[in-house]
Amino acid sequence: MNDAPGNSGAPLTCSCQAASSWVVLLEWLDDPSTRRGSALIRQAVEAVFAQPELRTPDLGGRLSTSEMGGVIVKEILSSPLPQEAS
Repeated sequence: MNDAPGNSGAPLTCSCQAASSWVVLLEWLDDPSTRRGSALIRQAVEAVFAQPELRTPDLGGRLSTSEMGGVIVKEILSSPLPQEAS
């Protein structure tokens, strides 16, 4: 259940919102390692969003928020760490 205003209890993509918050934080820290982590999370979220069947119902998919979050985590863990820009 979600208590976000105007959502009427519909599932919300909290996993993507949380991931986006981490992206912003890691970019704000502005260290080469945190920028790479930020890029890794962003790439994982983009890869998951590119597959409609891996989305939550509010985005046209069938996964629960927890399931979508799990898919994002698996994508992060299976992706190579982006190289530092020179």
